[in-house]
Amino acid sequence: MTGLEKINKILFKSNRDGIIRVAPDGQILEANPTLIGMLGYECQDEFIGSNKKSSNSEWQYITEASVKEQLRLQGYTREHERVYTKKNGTKLQARVQLWMVSLNSDTTEIWGIIRKIGRHLSTRERLNLSLEQLKKRNLILLEAREKERKILATNIHDEVGQSMTALRLELELLKQKETCREYCYEKLNRMIGISNEVIQNIQRISGELRQDMVYVLGLKAAIEQYGKEWQERTGIQLSLFLENCRIKPNTALALFRIVQEALTNVARHANAKRTCIRLRKERHGILLQIADDGVGMSKDKLSEYQSIGLLGMRERAEMCGGDIRISSDSGTQIEVKVRFNQSI
Repeated sequence: MTGLEKINKILFKSNRDGIIRVAPDGQILEANPTLIGMLGYECQDEFIGSNKKSSNSEWQYITEASVKEQLRLQGYTREHERVYTKKNGTKLQARVQLWMVSLNSDTTEIWGIIRKIGRHLSTRERLNLSLEQLKKRNLILLEAREKERKILATNIHDEVGQSMTALRLELELLKQKETCREYCYEKLNRMIGISNEVIQNIQRISGELRQDMVYVLGLKAAIEQYGKEWQERTGIQLSLFLENCRIKPNTALALFRIVQEALTNVARHANAKRTCIRLRKERHGILLQIADDGVGMSKDKLSEYQSIGLLGMRERAEMCGGDIRISSDSGTQIEVKVRFNQSI
């Protein structure tokens, strides 16, 4: 045995990853101590003997056409996941990469490097776990956002609103004084008008921020009240076709926020004359549809629009277990579906 062969033998036996030598026909030639231990066997002979007795060895997959093609073209395969059966019958999740090794002109073997997946979780399972954790964190963030909205609404109403009301009263008193000249009288009238507009806007913003309307009135009544105020403010015709649907409070709030965001976007960007909102119960869940007859958007604009205006809608739909679809053929159409197991 040459010096290089001795080094390779030492590396094979001492490697912390499992290593296996397999003939092109799938017959196991040798496994290193790490792999033998990973699979729960006592020694080399027991491991090889057990696989010889098996009518369908887990290592026969290397003879499959897709694997052989990767080895022929590249000399190795991409790293992939496999499930192996241990001696005691339990399963081992592992990541495997195969390499074609030419020992000489006549002898070719396939070597596999096997890495155990930590905590026996596959990549898909770990990804699903990460997604669930991300959803929970996002839900916490949404709840925190709603609390902030409530606090902000209260502060606007109690502090700014009261100050503006006091200012208007002072202006009214000043207006009544006989010593006030005509030009001052006109200016005071304008200032009173401005303060009235500010108070009305504060009341509107405060109402939009608060979630009490949805929790107290329900989703249908909340949309009706908000839609009436929106139509009066924007002059855009709004048609409502709403059913009374039994919906969980958090889901109802998420759908209401989607309606708010959609109508805000219609008023700002769509140049629409008519808008329609439908809310109904279907066979498998709740369907919310919002459509306008505006200018619509190109794919580029829709992508940009999604990154800004529709990101919050998508987030809210996903947080309540729903799916959202946005299209822009003639005007813009938004459709949200929430399954019954998520909505009630």
